[in-house]
Amino acid sequence: MKKCISIVIISALLIQLVGCYSSNYITTAELKLLDGDEEINVTTFSKEGYTTNNWTIANDTLSFGTIVGLKLDVNNNLSEDKKNVLIPISEIELIFIEEIETTSTILFTVSIVGGLMLLLVTSNFGPFNL
Repeated sequence: MKKCISIVIISALLIQLVGCYSSNYITTAELKLLDGDEEINVTTFSKEGYTTNNWTIANDTLSFGTIVGLKLDVNNNLSEDKKNVLIPISEIELIFIEEIETTSTILFTVSIVGGLMLLLVTSNFGPFNL
């Protein structure tokens, strides 16, 4: 019985770590319809890549804050060194959103766990020794 529980727990952990994601590419017109708190990945024509979930569009310019590094103040308190990034819409090459595919993830999970359980039931070892 311990082997059965171990296999189910290990497979559940692996499935949790893997997951099934897809990249949904969107246009700048579609970007304007989204909320500014949805995480997006942006690539410019100069091959600079950004990932942000706090952005705005104004005057055909995408703007967001990004963390450049960390700094210490005079009292040795650690704070984030931020800079504001402004990218004209005309300089954006790709915009995509990573979304989890629930159907693929569920099918993958059921098939892995079902296959392991079938292996346990039909094998000559384990708690289901027939």
